[in-house]
Amino acid sequence: MKAIVCEICGSNDLVKRDGVYVCESCGTKYSVEEAKKLVGVNVQGIASAKNILSRANDFYDNKDYDKALEYYDKYLDLNPNDDDVKAKISAINAEKASYKQEGSLCKGTVVSIKEFGLFVEFYKGCEGMVHISRLCPNRVNNMDDVVSMGDELWCVCTGTDKIGRRLYSAKDEPAFSKNIEGLTKYKNYVENH
Repeated sequence: MKAIVCEICGSNDLVKRDGVYVCESCGTKYSVEEAKKLVGVNVQGIASAKNILSRANDFYDNKDYDKALEYYDKYLDLNPNDDDVKAKISAINAEKASYKQEGSLCKGTVVSIKEFGLFVEFYKGCEGMVHISRLCPNRVNNMDDVVSMGDELWCVCTGTDKIGRRLYSAKDEPAFSKNIEGLTKYKNYVENH
């Protein structure tokens, strides 16, 4: 039996799930009809640079920077002189580093709310904690009164805790002003408490 080969990454590690074939290496999904066309196909030249670049851009748009970098590197293997992609790689690396620099302004999505604070995801694999005392200038008793899951929250990196986790503040400038501008619930809480 001939293997089904992914046209994006060249892997033959495709599995059938929920009526579609999924490449275990890159996550590309194929209908049954598309998968039939891929049976026994010679991979040489099929994992085109255009497809790889498209996949890299998809990962970038979804803030999965590690996967985006992986695919940009694959693309550069085929097109080593593409200065635009080299610049994008540099920009991703700089952006990833900025989330960890004390004093840097970062925007992320609220992914978890606890009694003691909340967690913000800046990009896939990079989260930070905002302690309840660092959420806004006013005393906060209930986190849900100030923010909701999925809110885009601006934060300033304030350093690390005793075990090396990054800590952030939403009440320090310029994050505070941006949160007042962009989050109605946040603004209403600050104005009414």
